[in-house]
Amino acid sequence: RGFGGVASVGLAPTGAYLGATVLAVAVLWLAIAPVLADIWYYESRSDLSVVVDPLQGKYHWSLGQDLVAIGSTSRGLDQMKLAARLGESDPQLYVDTGDAEQALGRSAEARAAYRMALVIDPFYRPAKDRLAGKGVPPSS
Repeated sequence: RGFGGVASVGLAPTGAYLGATVLAVAVLWLAIAPVLADIWYYESRSDLSVVVDPLQGKYHWSLGQDLVAIGSTSRGLDQMKLAARLGESDPQLYVDTGDAEQALGRSAEARAAYRMALVIDPFYRPAKDRLAGKGVPPSS
């Protein structure tokens, strides 16, 4: 008799091999995914970074900036708001969010985003300038 009531023939049960294989693949993916996402991020491929590592706010922020730059302001804004929900706390994110809100003609939301940047850093000049009406992008 072998281990656990399974006849010993030199091979473990198929289920054990499958489980070990799945575990090995999962561990490998968890080790490689963040590195791969960072490589794509640094290669300006945030669209791929968010697929590989969807929980990193910086990738969503970068994707949002890219989308705004090509004219998809609403989609870009959604990505930047997701970055904020994921915990990204750079005040520039909120200035970028406010700029996108302003570009969509939503000045109240833009001001709220600029004020949030100042909650994070009360001395953040770009947010202060936006609230003072300096450097505010035009509405569409």
